Amino acid sequence: LFRSLFAEHYRNVLDNPDGDGHQNIRQFRTNGWDGILFEEEVLVKK
Repeated sequence: LFRSLFAEHYRNVLDNPDGDGHQNIRQFRTNGWDGILFEEEVLVKK
């Protein structure tokens, strides 16, 4: 799923493992879903 959402950017991260571009992808690869934090609820039931 991740690759299909960010295909070319993900490929750039893989091709440049020591780079600093696409920090959102790099951080997700390092921290996974546990690294995703929100200050308030982002989804609410209608």
